[in-house]
This record gives sequence, C-alpha cells and structure tokens, in this order.
Amino acid sequence: MAIGQTIAVSTGYTAKYGYIQQPLNFINNASGLDSFFYKLHRLKNNPQEKISIVHIGDSHIQGDFMTAIFRMELQSNFGNAGRGLVFPHRLAKSNGPLDIVSNSTNSWLYNRLVYTKNQPESGLSGFAISSSSPIAQLTVGLKNDEKFSAVTLITDADAENKWSVSTAGENGFYRYYLPDSSNSFYTYTQLDSATNNITIGSMPTNHTKQFYGAVLHNNSGGVMVHTIGVNGARYDHYNQSDLFWQQLPLLQADLYIISLGTNEAQARIFNEGLFKNNLEFFLQKIKAISPHANILITTAPDSYKLGKSNIVLRQLNSFLTAYCNKENISLYNLYHVGGGYGSAGRWIRSGLINRDRVHYTVEGYRVHGQLLWQAFAKRYNSLFGQ
Repeated sequence: MAIGQTIAVSTGYTAKYGYIQQPLNFINNASGLDSFFYKLHRLKNNPQEKISIVHIGDSHIQGDFMTAIFRMELQSNFGNAGRGLVFPHRLAKSNGPLDIVSNSTNSWLYNRLVYTKNQPESGLSGFAISSSSPIAQLTVGLKNDEKFSAVTLITDADAENKWSVSTAGENGFYRYYLPDSSNSFYTYTQLDSATNNITIGSMPTNHTKQFYGAVLHNNSGGVMVHTIGVNGARYDHYNQSDLFWQQLPLLQADLYIISLGTNEAQARIFNEGLFKNNLEFFLQKIKAISPHANILITTAPDSYKLGKSNIVLRQLNSFLTAYCNKENISLYNLYHVGGGYGSAGRWIRSGLINRDRVHYTVEGYRVHGQLLWQAFAKRYNSLFGQ
C-alpha cells in the first residue's frame, strides 16, 4: 500500500450548519468499496486509466446539483475522462443539469420510466424521446467551456435507422462524421477536435426514431460520473424498465451509487416486505450486469409529508440501514448526517429546502454533494494516507 498520497478535504463549507452531524459523516461498511478506492489510487500513477461511476436516483439526482459537486471534486483530484451520460431533458419537457443545452426543430414524443406502460419505452437515461419525422435532428452541448472529443449515441435498435454526428467548423462549414463503431443500441464517434456542441441527425427513413441519450468522452484518463435521475422514481420503476437494464452495461460501471427512497416514503405506511423485494431485485440486476462493480447505497434526506417530518421515510431509512449492515453493503447515511428525523425544519430555516418541503434548494443539494465528497475523501485518506 502506498502512503502519503492523501487528498485535500475541508469541512468549512458545511461546518456553518451546526445541525449537520460531522462525526457521523463517513461511509458505513466502507471496506466494501476498497477495490474501487484502489482503482482511484492507481489513477495517481496511471493517469490514462479510466473509472466509471453511475449514480442512479430520483428527483434529488435529476437536477445534478448534488452530483455535480461530487463529480467536480473527483475529477479535480483524479482527472476528467468526460462529462459522461447526458440527455436533452428540455426536449422531454423536464428539468435537467444546468450545464447541458439542447434544441431541436422536430416534434418529439417523450416519456420517463415512472410511466412504465407508456411509449416510447424509457432507456438508459431513464427517459426517451421519439420522432416519426423522416429526418430527426437535435443539438446537444455543454456550457462552462467544457469540451468533449468523442461521443456515444444511445438510440433505437432499428437497423433501418442510421445516425450521424456533425460539428460546426470554421467559416460556418459543418464536419459530418459516420460512426467508428456500433452495435444494436450504440454508435461511437471519434471527433477530429474537441468541441462543446454537436448536432445529432438521422438518415432519412419512414421508421420511428428513438433517442435515449449520449455519452460525452474526453481523450484522456480520469473519472467519468454518469447521472441517472428521474423525477418520481422508485426502485420498482427501474425494476420494470427492461430497456434500462439492456442498455446499462454500456457504462461499464466500477461503482454504482444508489439514491432512492423519497418516493417510496410517500406511501401511507411503510411496507417492509415490498420494499425489501424491490431493493433486492434491483441489487440482483446490478450484480448480474456488473459482477465486479462496487455498490454504495445512500439514504434519502429528511423531508416533510402532511406538514411534518415524514415518519415513513424514517422507517424506510431505518430498515435500509439495518439491511445494509446485515448484508455488509456500503451505505452513506445522509439521513443521519443531515440530522435525522425532524431535521428538515432546521434545513428549512437555513433556506436549504424548497417550499414543497421535499426537495432541497440548489445550495442544499450542494451541501449534500460536499458531505458525500468529504466521506469519500476520508475513506480514501484512511487507506492511502500517512
């Protein structure tokens, strides 16, 4: 084991909120993630290697505020392998990460995986858009001067539908690319130079075209964090989405972070047996697809229901904690770190929870991201520090 290679971590950003339980801010059953941390450590000496993290969740994750902080800290310490999975949420009439821009002149049908019986069936991003136009076209780009040099498109498996990527060049001319490689759902295209914006287009056919997202790569090693968040999502919604599971292997995850539970806690009572069945089915699917990947489950933060802290959420998080301890599954207990049952009132008074008393403000989610990063850094430093 190498020593003396700690990463900087400060609690200053979160220390001003005195109700945050800093002594509890660590990963439970953390040894279950050690193989992942050793991969991270190798990046320090082998910067061309790549690590993939897939963060799956609900509306707390869809906006990317929490995950963006976590991603920024990881990539500043271990390298930036690319923005990862993105989806044009605007075309699906939904909210999405602030650094993603998208546009299209086509009319699109859209769906998200909470509507399991609707079409188009949702895919890897938890969403889908569909067009019956002979030519479907959309633009996807990044803000903040971030660029990418390769793209993987995730589209329908119809052999008649062919897709290409184009980029704007000098003097207004466009450079068109055909895929370098493809299979039934994916097409990979290497660009001649890095860009922050691409146009994605289909070749003319009378077949319906479906688009599920794109992975934006850099030609460098480091960490890639893929955010899959869906408003209203529960474990059972993901479990019923066959296409999601078919496409998930594309991301070649080294680590899955699972952040669900808030929507299950909107039920009148906590059904432990049902929740356990849905949780275990989800974990079995993850392990079948990625048998060597590590898994980290997070508890949902405190929130209100019917004007007071949600007792069902307390029961759910208590069960989830006991289950992870029994099965030796790594757990980040954001619920306890944030103050536990009844703490939402203090977060509200600090301006960190929205008026619906369920969703947090941008600043609230950024605090969550910093807390998760601090817990990660603590474990890394405990393994590789002096």
